[in-house]
Amino acid sequence: MQSFEDTTPPLLASGGGQRKLLVVPCGSKRGDDMTRLCADIDPSVSVVVNSERDLIICTEAENISIKHVAVALIDNRQDYADFAGRIHARTDVNWTPLMDA
Repeated sequence: MQSFEDTTPPLLASGGGQRKLLVVPCGSKRGDDMTRLCADIDPSVSVVVNSERDLIICTEAENISIKHVAVALIDNRQDYADFAGRIHARTDVNWTPLMDA
């Protein structure tokens, strides 16, 4: 990781809000240092202690345009968007939702 800002999802470049969660290892000097550093960089970062040895930085995003999400999912590929526009679903079939499969 280059910087704390590198944890921001690229989707937020087009707007939206975010919250960060920092999970630090219990009783580690590195965790204590990261907690202080993050508080200095962004006081709104939530910090919790974990019994594991991993350092985790999580970014939660909100209010992102569905159009921007769709474009990001297809990696800005116009041919994918064109293809999706040509797909038609049958209305005479009772499709089983994936969650039930």
